[in-house]
Amino acid sequence: MAGTRGHKKGNLPVETTRFIGRRRELTALRDALVHSRLVTLTGVGGVGKTRLALRAADVVRARYLDGVWLVELSPLCSAEPLALAIAEALRLVDQTVRPMPEVLAEWIQDKELLLVLDTCEHLVDGCVDLVANLLTVAPGLTVLCTSRQPLRVRGERLLELGPLAVPGNRPAAGAEECEALTLFTQRATAAVPGLRFTGAEAAAAAEVCRRLDGLPLALELAGARLKQMSVQDLADRLHERFEVLVGDGETGGDNGTGLPRHRMLRTAIGWSHELCAPRERLLWARLSVFPGGFDRQAAEFVCSSGPIPAEEVRGLLAGLVDKSIVLREAREEEDAERPRYRLLDTVREYGKEWLDRLGEVDPIRQHRDYYLRLAEQGAREWLGPHQVQWRHRLLREHANLRTALDFCLGEPDRSALRMAGALWFFWNACGYLREGRHYLEAALALSPEASPEHIRALWGCGVIATIQGDRAATERLSAACAAAAQQRGDAATRAAALLLAGNVMALRGDLAGALTAFDEARRAAEQDSATSLTLSSLTGVAWAHLARGEFDRAAAVADEVRTRWTPHGELWIRGYADYLHGRADLGRGEVASAVAHGRAAVEAKWLLHDTAGLAEALDLLAKAAAAGGRGGRAARLLGFADQVWQSFGRPQMGNSPPLLAARAACERQAKAAIGDQAFEAAYQEGLDFPSLDEGIVYALARPPDPPPQSASSSPPVR
Repeated sequence: MAGTRGHKKGNLPVETTRFIGRRRELTALRDALVHSRLVTLTGVGGVGKTRLALRAADVVRARYLDGVWLVELSPLCSAEPLALAIAEALRLVDQTVRPMPEVLAEWIQDKELLLVLDTCEHLVDGCVDLVANLLTVAPGLTVLCTSRQPLRVRGERLLELGPLAVPGNRPAAGAEECEALTLFTQRATAAVPGLRFTGAEAAAAAEVCRRLDGLPLALELAGARLKQMSVQDLADRLHERFEVLVGDGETGGDNGTGLPRHRMLRTAIGWSHELCAPRERLLWARLSVFPGGFDRQAAEFVCSSGPIPAEEVRGLLAGLVDKSIVLREAREEEDAERPRYRLLDTVREYGKEWLDRLGEVDPIRQHRDYYLRLAEQGAREWLGPHQVQWRHRLLREHANLRTALDFCLGEPDRSALRMAGALWFFWNACGYLREGRHYLEAALALSPEASPEHIRALWGCGVIATIQGDRAATERLSAACAAAAQQRGDAATRAAALLLAGNVMALRGDLAGALTAFDEARRAAEQDSATSLTLSSLTGVAWAHLARGEFDRAAAVADEVRTRWTPHGELWIRGYADYLHGRADLGRGEVASAVAHGRAAVEAKWLLHDTAGLAEALDLLAKAAAAGGRGGRAARLLGFADQVWQSFGRPQMGNSPPLLAARAACERQAKAAIGDQAFEAAYQEGLDFPSLDEGIVYALARPPDPPPQSASSSPPVR
């Protein structure tokens, strides 16, 4: 499976603001990580657990050969996808049908890495089971958790994080050296450039820090308020609010604050809420439906109704950004025209509570509707020039898409089938086979009638099962699709059923039957103008011709695919066409042309992270290397190809006879060139490439020409 060892040392985000104080806590956490394999950093919301954990992880990263990896758990609604979330953070692109906890445990057992599981409190039970198992099987693993409560796993080291030091806690230190005051001053000057606290203002600033008990999030929210009021007004209003609360019986707590720290934070957030304009408060509540980031267009669609018209969302959103309620994320290159925003977890929780109090359900449904429309728009535009952009966009919206799908699965309508079927291109072409099959099967179970949405989901699920090499599931889904085709009688449904039937025959090795089914599927798809089914049928026809040794016919069909779709600027189908043409070239002994087509296929598939297509393209380059007399290169490419195959399913699509035969011929030819021992060593090098990126660089490299060989020493690989 794809590994992490090498130059990629993790996924820790870059710090965008100055890290203040916490020297003693940082030292204690660093020492705990050195001596304990499970460390849980606890504390109330907003106290800075995540920030300290990330800083400590960065400090100790040199100790972990396989890197330091952050797993953000706040977008997860349940523990079911916990193992998948960890695997995705590790860039482990396994798409097999095995349980993900098993896959993760197998992969991680020989690694030396630090996992940072951030925000565990809502998934404690799931974290306990998974973390305990991973620590048992992986002696080189260390886990750092942030949580409002401990996991209570054997060997867990607990560190409780308190607030920042406030003026008066350290008599020997001057107010200007106080951590809380330093943070408050930094956030205040960010809101009001050039602001300085002197005299009475310095005293008021110190009072604000004491009133807010040194809680970092509360201080940041308060600092942003200085755009609207003076620090003295801020201190006075905080004093009035807290006096009322204490008078109402909200007493107790620690450090003489008069309020428990969790209540203090809620009070500070609540006070920020009160100071917002009424429509800003309403927008805050409605934005809480986004589990991850969002852009302005999404906010306008999801949050506009009633007192908030769509054209006013932009201004209200800017107001919440000014008040540090909403954070604007750092721009990426492709986000220049579509900036993204997010709510901190604690702020989002508060907004969600207000949404529940208001009894509003429209934002939740509008969230579903927006991402359903996005998925369907992507499906319509996929076969065109913007495939890479669509991949990036849907990756950014991944948490929102999952939340929308989970909501759809609880609805009595066909929205789950519509959305799951529409996302076939993302799951199939961008390396999310496992997730796609999960949602497609769940949606199919809800709506068994043979509707167009049901047929689309059956076909998409069957294609994924085929790629995973799951012959039993492919046969089951093929039979269901055939029954639906008989019931409906339309050409598109018949084409989908024939395609899956051809896949079943191909997995069995019945090449004549597969060729007939694919060719009939093509005719039915063209009759209905079903573009995606037509292209899938054509690639199936070309593949069957290749497997039968009919190389000229295979090349002609591949050229037809390229001729039809190259002008549209799309990559996915073109990559398969290059692969098929390269295979045909190789069969005809045209090695140089096969290498050129193979490189083009690898480049296209890697841009989209289509792991299935990438594995096949790498096999092609390995065969071309063997045919060109490069036994060592062929062995390394075979090893790397197997690494990719194993990351999403069974090698060579579940031991498909034609693919296995071609691979065996390539291995024999490479061994004949360099010997068995050298082959095994080179193969292992490829299998152990530190990362997919490094393997791709090797695959696309142009090595010097080998010594001349006679024609008899390098026959075509068939």
